[in-house]
Amino acid sequence: MKSDCCSCAPAGRWSTWCRSTASSDAWAARRRAQGRNVDHFCFRVEPFDADTIRAGLAAAGVEAGAVEARYGAEGEGPSIYLSDPEGNTIELKGPPA
Repeated sequence: MKSDCCSCAPAGRWSTWCRSTASSDAWAARRRAQGRNVDHFCFRVEPFDADTIRAGLAAAGVEAGAVEARYGAEGEGPSIYLSDPEGNTIELKGPPA
């Protein structure tokens, strides 16, 4: 699987959005059958203070995954996955380590 990513700087802050594309027709068919065509989308967060982010999410009643180092458009860095009310997966990604 590969990712197509783009970056832009709205209001002077860089954000990166990624769309995973399948190398497997079977994988793509399963995603379409589930009514989904995007694996996840990502918001770049800087500064990335994992404790503050997780506390803010918990205070808002949002369940978040563990903080993990993940590879992305700008290299490996800390990230947190969560889901929105419609079931979309969202990644909050810090700067490369």
